[in-house]
Amino acid sequence: ERQVRAEGVTADFELDENSRWRLLNGLDDISITLREDDSIAAYEARRPAFKPRTLPV
Repeated sequence: ERQVRAEGVTADFELDENSRWRLLNGLDDISITLREDDSIAAYEARRPAFKPRTLPV
């Protein structure tokens, strides 16, 4: 359980460790995925050409 305090106000809330880590590091689902850009590119390079693939923008 976490707590936010401001002058005259205290609010308790629950926040799991993963959500806390993401908030503290400014990460969302897309930014976490982009951290694996090299791995994704290597995977795409190994995929057969007849299968769907992502294209660079």
